Amino acid sequence: MHPRYLLPILLLVSFPAFTSTMTLKRHYRRPVCEPSQSCSYSYQQFTFELCDCPQSKSCPMDNGVQLKGITYQFCGARELPECMPDEIAAEINFLQTSIYCVCPLDQIYVKQKESSNASVKYVCEEKEMCEVGQMCGVGNPIVGIKQTCQCAANSRCQVTAPNVFNPISIQNATCQPI
Repeated sequence: MHPRYLLPILLLVSFPAFTSTMTLKRHYRRPVCEPSQSCSYSYQQFTFELCDCPQSKSCPMDNGVQLKGITYQFCGARELPECMPDEIAAEINFLQTSIYCVCPLDQIYVKQKESSNASVKYVCEEKEMCEVGQMCGVGNPIVGIKQTCQCAANSRCQVTAPNVFNPISIQNATCQPI
């Protein structure tokens, strides 16, 4: 055999040995969901599965809860109570998201200051008051506006100049007189 063919043949023979060290040896298995944990979440058009439902059932798409613009799905139907003062409403630990209660309509989810990098906890707090002309939220006329503060009496939070060419783009909203 000619020596110039020896190197390519040697590479072809040894290729499977090199690639076996770079392949995944076993299938990754998501953890099994706890009752308070979300099995998946949806944001815009994307769905991310976080854990598997018990008995290997797929994560249903009809048991959703909205939190900060994201829809969290659960393995079973959940009747979430309204949060009590200082109660932890939600907790995110790496990819695992647990939701315990929902904030009253006049309150917003606020990240606790003592949360670590691995675990983030949210509590409910009353929205601050904002004046006419002040930024009060973000969103658009189609999906709605996520308010960051409560507009004063005789004003409402709305997008100042809606983008008619791209009505679903996220825009700033300000308190405007009624």
